Amino acid sequence: MAELPVPLALEPIASFLDWPGDELDEASFLAELLDRTGALLLFDVANLYANARNPGADPTDVLDRLPLERIAYVHVAGGVERC
Repeated sequence: MAELPVPLALEPIASFLDWPGDELDEASFLAELLDRTGALLLFDVANLYANARNPGADPTDVLDRLPLERIAYVHVAGGVERC
């Protein structure tokens, strides 16, 4: 298997809905994915916020459960909350 000279960093996309019957929430899924692949996290603050708020979760709860030691980059950009 060929190896890249740099580690991969994965960025979770923003989502507007949860998959029906999903087994893991976002924080659990990301922790498992990073653990199994050895990849790092491209942490997108706006995506984390949207992914928590859209289904009614607390963004700080999700943040507290992420493996923050795996963050390679932080992306801070836009987003608008409309009620």
